[in-house]
Amino acid sequence: MTSEQAAILAERGRDILVTAGAGSGKTRVLVDRYVSLLADHRISEMAAVTFTDAAATEMRERVRREVLTREELSRHRAEIDEAIIGTIHSLCLRILREHPVEAAIDPATRVLADDEAEFELTRACIDALEAAADADDQRALALRELGLYAATLQLPLMVARRDEVEAAYRALPGETVEDWAEHVRKLLDEKLRAAVEEARPELAERAAWLRDALAGSGEEDRLSSSLRDCLDALGDPNAGDWTGLLARVEDARGHVNLRVGSARNWADIKAVRAALRCLRDKADELLGLPRWNKHDQIALEALASLRRLFDDACSRYSSRKRELVALDYLDLEIRATELLSDHPEIAAAYGSRLRHLMVDELQDTNPTQIAFLDLLKGPERFFVGDVKQAIYRFRGSDVRNFTRLHTQISASGAIHSLSQSFRAHDPLVGSLNALFEHVFADAREEFEAPMQAMTGRGTEAPESPYLVLLPVSN
Repeated sequence: MTSEQAAILAERGRDILVTAGAGSGKTRVLVDRYVSLLADHRISEMAAVTFTDAAATEMRERVRREVLTREELSRHRAEIDEAIIGTIHSLCLRILREHPVEAAIDPATRVLADDEAEFELTRACIDALEAAADADDQRALALRELGLYAATLQLPLMVARRDEVEAAYRALPGETVEDWAEHVRKLLDEKLRAAVEEARPELAERAAWLRDALAGSGEEDRLSSSLRDCLDALGDPNAGDWTGLLARVEDARGHVNLRVGSARNWADIKAVRAALRCLRDKADELLGLPRWNKHDQIALEALASLRRLFDDACSRYSSRKRELVALDYLDLEIRATELLSDHPEIAAAYGSRLRHLMVDELQDTNPTQIAFLDLLKGPERFFVGDVKQAIYRFRGSDVRNFTRLHTQISASGAIHSLSQSFRAHDPLVGSLNALFEHVFADAREEFEAPMQAMTGRGTEAPESPYLVLLPVSN
């Protein structure tokens, strides 16, 4: 056991987050911590959450082996089969089945297998798309604007991640297209106003310099004519409101012509053209900023139409699951979270019943799962994960959950790390540290991972390869 592992096992009395690199022995730490807690707690007072059934089976078997072979743990043998060690979905299902009335589910409810859930979800989406096309009502607008092919691809993804979609729609300001349009207009206008106001001093400086250059020019030529028209259209950049100035900038931009003019009529025609070019570029920058247009209105109407299509597909999928007396995995997360949120007495009961909650692969949790775990208040929490190993964004996981919990636990709990890899020797790990130090050096965003240097298992590189290619046929 390494000193890092020993320090983690000795930590008590506060929440813990462990950042564990690949091959650093985190499964052993989870098992050893679980077993060490059995000295003072019953199995029913602890819950361990893993990401996969395979990981849960492995952990359960390791705990079982320890309990059955160590005499000092013999008192736990009678309830070893009741240990709460499993995926977050198994914990959600356990809680729902213990409170079927409050959760409004049939006690006989089963969980759909992945392939069965995918089949029923896809069928519900196809039925919703066909109904929208046949009815030719507001739902059909989404089909026309997105295209049937895109809608056929996107609708099943939306239903599969309906918690995120519903949260996104709830986050929209207001309930109607008119509310959304007003919000978008205000947002675009505010950003445009700020940009125009920020550009006033530069526009004024360029215009003043060009007026002086125009006043000192010689014989009238096409450059002086176009420049005069440009400056007359622009007027005083410091005068008027921002909408008026933007209109004048657009008018002035139409008079810019850099291909005319005779050098003999100007003291420095290159400087004049350079200043005029800067004025043109600033105008293009301002005029290129997004502004409300008819396409925005169409997009918002399509968004409302897509909501109705989405709601219909979700309703059809829910009806089919009721017929089958079944839930899918996302239902387990949503219904368990709603149960604990709507019935704080149930959440409090679990909070007092569970003294320790251990969660593996924290980086792969989604917002609904985090909300569910947050509602289980009371037990000491032990999180393990590695933000660099987050690979399940397509399933809704959000690595920012890890970052936020890291910040939260840093304030009142303990942060530990497992930095020794038992899968590779020192020379290899050292080379990888040097390579990735530059890759992770600029990590600043919530979704970016900072560099965490690792050490190897302490041995030198092998003299012969571990991988040998053997020809098995011609």
